[in-house]
Amino acid sequence: EAVNKEKDIIVQELLMYKDMPDQKIFDKTINNLYYEHPIKFDVGGEPSEVRGTTKDLLKLCQQTFYSPGNMYLVVVGDIDIDKTMELIENNQKDKTFDTSKWEEKIINENYNKAIKDYEEIKESINNDKLMIAYKLKPFESENRMKKQMCMEFLSSILFGSNTDFYEYLIKNELASNIEFG
Repeated sequence: EAVNKEKDIIVQELLMYKDMPDQKIFDKTINNLYYEHPIKFDVGGEPSEVRGTTKDLLKLCQQTFYSPGNMYLVVVGDIDIDKTMELIENNQKDKTFDTSKWEEKIINENYNKAIKDYEEIKESINNDKLMIAYKLKPFESENRMKKQMCMEFLSSILFGSNTDFYEYLIKNELASNIEFG
């Protein structure tokens, strides 16, 4: 009953986000970049998927993903670490997880080509929007932070508020601001 009660609320939220210009341009850009990569699928799912959710499915997800092996615990304050760990271990000790049903999915994404290089979306909005995206192979865990920082730095050099490009856009009233995400 509780699951069914929440479905309509979740569907309304999904539809609300899908109607927001910033979300529309982001979703369209990601879907035009990636063929198969899971990043193209909204974590909230589609309304039909939400409506098809059952108590048993939620229970399976909880058992599969909300296990100690998939969690990090951060505790701040004046606490007894041994007591805290004992509480967690006692809480989780009766749980079993059937990993035999898990399967690894190999993603065969072509990182050298996008589905579409360009697309326009016609909307009735106050300010036009532009999204520029780079399609890169995911960074390996080694030096990931360094590589991400380099990409942010490169974006800032190319499009940041101190560039000739940015000044041109502002001066010619082609943009009011540029955001990085």
